[in-house]
Amino acid sequence: MGYKTHDGEIVQGTTPQEIVASLKAGSRFDSLKSDKDFSKGLAMRWKNYSGKDVRTTNPKVFVEDLISTKFLIKTRN
Repeated sequence: MGYKTHDGEIVQGTTPQEIVASLKAGSRFDSLKSDKDFSKGLAMRWKNYSGKDVRTTNPKVFVEDLISTKFLIKTRN
């Protein structure tokens, strides 16, 4: 499944873990951090940019919140 970030980056993944890994691989900031630390950093930057909260409890709720806050938009494959 494909997604586009709010700034046009394309990410791929069929599971929340794969989507987080794809986001992390394209990151200019936290690509060398753990998935959890990457998620926390991205959530903080998105909050600063958009004012929207993203939970980082686990990959599933993290990706759900990225979608619901319009950071990620599902693309047609």
